[in-house]
Order: sequence, then C-alpha cells, then structure tokens
Amino acid sequence: MIDYQEGSIVSKELIKKDKGTVTLFAFDKGQGLSEHTAPFDAFVYIIDGKAEIAIDGKTHSVTERETIIMPANKPHSLKAVERFKMLLVMIKAENAEKNFIYRCAASFAHSSLGRGRLGKTGYFLLPYKRKQG
Repeated sequence: MIDYQEGSIVSKELIKKDKGTVTLFAFDKGQGLSEHTAPFDAFVYIIDGKAEIAIDGKTHSVTERETIIMPANKPHSLKAVERFKMLLVMIKAENAEKNFIYRCAASFAHSSLGRGRLGKTGYFLLPYKRKQG
C-alpha cells in the first residue's frame, strides 16, 4: 500500500501490460487532477476517503468502497474532498473485451468489497440496497 503525503498526490503502478495498467493513488485533501481525456476506459475503486469525480460535465461524489467507470474520450477530473486512496484500472480493449470487463466490474460491485451496481449509463456504479423478495 502507499501512504499519504501532505499537499501531494502519490502514485504507484502495480501492473503495466499492453492491454492496460493498475495504479494505486493517494490524494491529500484538496489535491486533484484537472480535466482531461484518456483514450481508454478507466475503472476506479475508492479504497478510503472521499472524492468528487466529474465526468462529461456531471460531478459524482464517490466514497470508500464505491466504484465508478470513466469512459474513454470523455472529459473527466478528480478532486479530494478529503484524503482518499483509489485503485485505477486503465482498460485498453475492444468492445467484446470491455463488455467482459464491465461484467466483472458489476460482479465486483455486488461483492462484499464493492457494494454497488452498474448504473443504467453503463459506466457509473452506485451503492444500493437489494430489494426484498
């Protein structure tokens, strides 16, 4: 794991492959990444803390154990509302592979770690309570 550093963003690349990367980040409160785009889909899992993640002009509040997918070529930015750590998975894949990855992400979100669900947009995972019956 990585530690927070005052007034900084710390990152550690855990996996680097042709099809994507997995990177761990620690953002101090108030730190962030300005709006940008990426040619790949990005799956974010918040390990702890709270972030505001804006995607294509809409801001989402994401907290510990929540996930969000930032689609390729959509402008997005991140800001630490409070200190937060996140796992970023960059996906360099074709549509069939992306669909498989999204199904895996949805399964993860339903697990005891993720506690969320794949939203109607196909890229936002929110916490929810399962309906009884």
